[in-house]
Amino acid sequence: MASSLTPATQAPDGHVSNLINPDGVGYRITITNIVCIVFFMIVVMVRLFTRVFLNRSFGHDDSLILFATASFLAIMGVFQWMVSLGLGKHLWDVPLENYSPYFLQGWLTVAVLYSACMLTMKLSVLMLYRRLFPIHNFRLQWWSAFCFVNAYSVMFIFASLFSCSPVSAAWDVSISEHKCINRTALYIAYTVMNSISTWWILLMPMPIVWSLAMKNDQKYLLTSLFALGSLPCVTSIARLKVLVDWLHNGANDKDITYTLWNIVIWTQLELTVCMICACGPTLRTFVDRQIKIVKTLTSEHSWSRSWSKSFSSSSSGPNTSISKHTQHSSYATDSSLGKPSRMASDTSNLPNFIEMLQGRGGTKNKTLVTSNDAETGSMEHIVDEEEWGKSGEVREGIMVHTSYQVRTVREDV
Repeated sequence: MASSLTPATQAPDGHVSNLINPDGVGYRITITNIVCIVFFMIVVMVRLFTRVFLNRSFGHDDSLILFATASFLAIMGVFQWMVSLGLGKHLWDVPLENYSPYFLQGWLTVAVLYSACMLTMKLSVLMLYRRLFPIHNFRLQWWSAFCFVNAYSVMFIFASLFSCSPVSAAWDVSISEHKCINRTALYIAYTVMNSISTWWILLMPMPIVWSLAMKNDQKYLLTSLFALGSLPCVTSIARLKVLVDWLHNGANDKDITYTLWNIVIWTQLELTVCMICACGPTLRTFVDRQIKIVKTLTSEHSWSRSWSKSFSSSSSGPNTSISKHTQHSSYATDSSLGKPSRMASDTSNLPNFIEMLQGRGGTKNKTLVTSNDAETGSMEHIVDEEEWGKSGEVREGIMVHTSYQVRTVREDV
């Protein structure tokens, strides 16, 4: 009980330790945690849905994204655990037993998981490049980036794990005799390497994209998709600035539990933005599908309104009536010359029925459609056809029309 009431450090002049209910900014980390996890998981689930159900392919890049997702969720969980230990509170308001060893162990765990998450996300993008650009001249650059990313990431992981001798001195402040490397320089060096590799991976496909034989607007679209990778560069630079400011102020030893909150939030944002950008190029199929669905719904709504207006305007004549067939019927079509043609079967309601068109281009025909229905008997429909085909060119076949006007004429017996 006495140990739990011992603060991790002495309060500075003008401050008093509060180990019962101290003020803090841990809630900011919690809110950022929730928001980042929501966006992160939405992007990952959409990517997996697109790859598995729309593209029907699951590659190595998708497997690496799953590893990155597991690392990300572990980081968010450790951050939240550190909040319960005192992250966001002043060090003199944190019990010593929470700070050492648990808080310091959590910070070391985050450093390792952060490097693993960034590594797997960048390898996922590189594997995507390898699948999209199977070009011989691209392989050397690809392997160079692949080795560079793996080298500095693995080196950082091992340097973080074995930064002190003995190793337990990294989280046990009671060990007086120990030697540790300059972890400040280690963190800055890793962040710089991370920014360099991000820019490298971003610019790798640009020469290939602009050398492709495609329209400029398509090149601009592809370039904009790959340019999403510049967002992690921005967040990485912002995080580096916050880290340098934090180290220059000397707060890393005096009040680490409180001053870390800004770096933690920038770490959460950087990982989320990196995942969004890593999944961006693979989401085009999903976006195109949603655009088609919206266009289809919009066109059907506008067609329905025009169809209703067409019915109301056509029903004004004394001998004219409109009949909408919703049952499956057979239609025999005669051209304006009066010769019978083949039979077509209606497989949907009237607005989507299948017409058989025969004739030469450059002419304008009126086709007589005879409907044989068991309930209503024989009915004749006159369908106005628009100009079909070019002059001197014969077009035959079944055309599906979703926009037309039908006039039904009944003769009194």
